[in-house]
This record gives sequence, structure tokens and C-alpha cells, in this order.
Amino acid sequence: MNNMKKLFALLLAMAMVFCMAACAGDDKGSNDKTSTTTASKEPQESVPNQTEPTQPNDEKPGNPDDEYVYAVRVVDTEGNPIEGVWVQICAGSTCVPKQTNASGVATYTEKITGDGELTAKLVSYPSEYTPLDDVIELMLGDESDIVQFVLQEYTTIEYVYTVSVEDIDGNPVEGAWVQICAGSTCVPKQTDADGIAYYDSVITGDGELTAKLISLPEAYSFIDLSEGREISMADGSVNVGFVLESIPGNDTDDNDYVYLVQVITVEDFGVEGAWVQICAGSTCVPKQTNEYGVAYYTEEITGDGELVAKLIKIPEGYELCDEDVEIVDGVAQIVFPEDTTDVVFVLRELP
Repeated sequence: MNNMKKLFALLLAMAMVFCMAACAGDDKGSNDKTSTTTASKEPQESVPNQTEPTQPNDEKPGNPDDEYVYAVRVVDTEGNPIEGVWVQICAGSTCVPKQTNASGVATYTEKITGDGELTAKLVSYPSEYTPLDDVIELMLGDESDIVQFVLQEYTTIEYVYTVSVEDIDGNPVEGAWVQICAGSTCVPKQTDADGIAYYDSVITGDGELTAKLISLPEAYSFIDLSEGREISMADGSVNVGFVLESIPGNDTDDNDYVYLVQVITVEDFGVEGAWVQICAGSTCVPKQTNEYGVAYYTEEITGDGELVAKLIKIPEGYELCDEDVEIVDGVAQIVFPEDTTDVVFVLRELP
């Protein structure tokens, strides 16, 4: 009997051990599942983008889709584009001008070739600006097809240059054509009612700055340019003036001639040394033009025919340039219109 009790006790103990082991396994599995579930519900930490930021590209100025060979950009000191600036790219003496657009850019879609180095130049820009550090020319090369000019604000004056034209009494001459040139780059203007031509943009070029008087109003055909036809502005002058002097006889209230024959160039400058004559039928009186291109007749000419002015000898270096003039026997002539005592012949200088 005792042996049977011991065997039963041993079987009972073994059964308890197996039960405890089974319970322990269930608890471990349950714990692992809970842990796994809990981990899957935790929010995933976002991983920052480790890619290096893209460096800004050298985009083509203006519209990036446009194809170009060269480009010139003009900006102010803050980097803002400046529209309407005239620039040019030159290959030696071959130059192609362009104007900057709203993006401050002038693009060239064709290659420029010539007899010299490739350069970009500032030609004309608004008066409120001036080139930073006086840079008006930049080199272009195989590795630099884009150049940039920087302009700084220049607000001390309302205009850049003025050219005035007046007579010897100080009266303004309206309608005179003048031009300011920087070498071969010239900008013409006409004087206003105050006798002044205003320039609101700087002019740059391949030579020194000069002001030129190129054409005069009809009332000032007979003149003495006391200051010459050209004034240098190389000394930094921005305001220059021409003074015109009327020759005797130009004032119709105090004229001292009967007839007047004028010989001028297409630019309205007098031609000295031309031989003219006025004929009334077979009666002719020759005269030679003076330094102002004028021949005066102080006595009336009468004869057996209509009054005609003839250009009988043209000075060397000139040719006739007037399609309205009648040619008779190889001589240019003009019939005096009724109530008119002045006639004009127009010549052009030979190249």
C-alpha cells in the first residue's frame, strides 16, 4: 500500500510539472505577441532627405527655353534687371547692337565673327544710372558666353548732355539738327523751341565725345559758325552750344541786295567758290559765292527774257544734288519765281 501511495504521488508531481511548463509557454507567447503588436503601433520616425541640395544652375537669361549664342545682362547694384539698355557685341569692327528686355537681357542667337576680339559694350543707358566702376566693355570667350554689366543709380542730374543753338543776339534757334558722337557712335537730336537738344542717356563708343552741328533751319542758311561745326566734349563738358551769325542781307527788313544766289551742301553748309550768273534773256551777270556760299546782286538786271539763275562752275570735290533743277546745255539753272529774289542750288560732297 505504501508503494502505491508513493507511485501516485510521483505521477501527480510529474503532472504538475507538465502543467506549469505549459502555462509558462502560453504566457511567453502571449507576451511576445503583445510586444510585437505594441511595436507595430508605434509611430515611425520620419527620416530626413539626406540628398545634397541642388546648386543653382546658370540658367539662360530671359526665357530659359530660348537658345542663344551670347547674352548680355544689365542689372542695378541690387541685382534688379534694367530694361531698355542698348548694348552691342563686337568682333573687331563688326558690331551687332541689341536692347535689353524686361529681364534686363539681350540675347544673340547667331555667332558674330570679325577681325578682332569678341567684346560686349554698353552703348546707351538711362540717365539715372552710371556704370559701376566705369566698366563699359567686357571680354567674351569660349567659356564666357554670358556677361553682366552693373549700373549704379545716378540721380544728381535730370539729363546727361545738352546742346544749344542760338544766334549772336542770344535768341534760340529751333529745329537745328545736332548730334553727339562717341567715335563712330552718333545720336542725332533736333533743338526745341528753346534752342536746346536734351540727351537723357549716356553715349559711349570707340572715340572721344564730340558735339556736331549737322543741319540748320531754312531761316539760318546763311551763317558763320563762330565756334566751328564740331565741339570736343573730351574735357568732361556736358553742356555745349553753337552760335550762328546771320550774314548781311538775311534780314528782309533791312536788306541791301536785289538778288541772291545760294550754293549749299545737303547739310545746309555754304559752298565757297562756286560760279553763278543771273541772266535776263541774253544779259548775264556772273558772280562767285563767298565763304558762306552766297553771291549777292545789288543792282537790278534787265533784258529781253525771263530772269534765270545759272550754276556755271561747281568747285572741285562737289557734284549737283538737286533733281528739280533744270539742265540746259549742260548747265543747271533755276527760273526766278514771281516775287522771289533768292534761289538755292544744292550740292553733295564727293567721297
